[in-house]
Amino acid sequence: MNVTIVGTGPGSLSAADLIRTHSPGTALTVVEKGRPPRARHCPVDAGKRCRGCSGICNVISGFGGAMHYGDSIKLSKFPAGRRLRHHLGNDCYDSFEREALKFFRLSDSRFTPSTEIQVGAFNIRGYPVAEIGEKALNTFLDYQFAALEHDCRLLMATRLVGLNRASDHPFIVEATHEKEQLSWYSDIVILGMGRSGIGDISKLLKTFDVSTTSPDFSIGVRIEMPAEYLDCLYGMHPDFKFSRHYGDVKIKSFCFSSSGYRGGRIKYCHYQDQLSSPVIFLDGHTHVDHAPQLEHGEGPSGNLALLVQQRVEDPGHWVNHDLVPRYMALFGGRPAYQGLSAFMGTPEEHRVTPSVRDIQLGRIEELFSVEAMRGLRAAASDLLDVISHISGVNRSTLIAESTVMAPELEFFWPQVHVSPAFETEVPGLYVIGDAAGIAQGNLQAAITGIAAAQHILEKIDA
Repeated sequence: MNVTIVGTGPGSLSAADLIRTHSPGTALTVVEKGRPPRARHCPVDAGKRCRGCSGICNVISGFGGAMHYGDSIKLSKFPAGRRLRHHLGNDCYDSFEREALKFFRLSDSRFTPSTEIQVGAFNIRGYPVAEIGEKALNTFLDYQFAALEHDCRLLMATRLVGLNRASDHPFIVEATHEKEQLSWYSDIVILGMGRSGIGDISKLLKTFDVSTTSPDFSIGVRIEMPAEYLDCLYGMHPDFKFSRHYGDVKIKSFCFSSSGYRGGRIKYCHYQDQLSSPVIFLDGHTHVDHAPQLEHGEGPSGNLALLVQQRVEDPGHWVNHDLVPRYMALFGGRPAYQGLSAFMGTPEEHRVTPSVRDIQLGRIEELFSVEAMRGLRAAASDLLDVISHISGVNRSTLIAESTVMAPELEFFWPQVHVSPAFETEVPGLYVIGDAAGIAQGNLQAAITGIAAAQHILEKIDA
């Protein structure tokens, strides 16, 4: 049997790992349009301008997907991934989670306790979290890359351009490697293309008439401040998250990127040709093993996102025909920043420079509706109250030393109608990871890959 996996994020790698180890005779092809793990350098990390890395963004494309070589990652257990647990059922979810932890080489003891915390205006989600530091993640990615090179046909710098039905095989896979056109037959295809393939996978699913449901997605800002001020939040929970309604607007925090006094950094996600224009969105990453070397004696900074949930009839159309054109007109599709005081509507002297050098000063409130801005400002105000109360830092100092950057976009994948094994209505076609639209997170993505792989192994053995 021939199996093709498209993408090399945590879902795809967990699926490939299971198939290659339990069915070594299977003809397994893994396709990745990006670069090997050690070649995924982001120029923004070095203070340079984002130019899209020759058409393939190294932050969201390349071996490892969201697991970026040189970064750390977080794994979040239930109640994170609530919808995924409901989709799989409790027993299956628990079984697949155990396999996913083996894949990541983690034990339950590495996770924080599950506790709910009420602090100020926020009810903090207390799901268990484990952090994998930069060194351990590098070792993990090196191993996975070597294993796939040895046991499978691993096609790097190769982009899926077509998927068609064949008369004598379920699928013909078409791809390009540099200027070379490739095609092969495959009995099973797993699509795990994630953020870097959001446009490509949407087109493929439409071609096969695969049913999808529009998501409730979120857009917002990322607040950056000295890591020492965020240490109190990290002490409460390594992935400090809350959600709260402000009037009719739901605001939530997302991707808390600060690890003690080591802080975190902001990256750029260049979406190339996946949306209606080549725009850049923000992404946050945590430092676990070490603090970065900074200029001028600056201390490390940390950051977290505040997002407002959008409810529109057709999210894909809204992103491509409303948000993206507005973003292009205002800022040329490149991130902007302003002082927190200006963002809050009370302009004062701004004391700090963003950690990201390739960024422009602008009125980022123009990206959002009046209602969304009201909610974002209220949530930011409540957050400042919490930090000030716990850390003892004066609120005015927090405001003066904080920067707001935008935009950040989250969870805008359509939810694909799939079985508990993540097989679509088209027999042999699977969609896993973030692309399935059911749950986000590295652990959750690995669970979807394992669910699909076990179902495929049953077909192979039948």
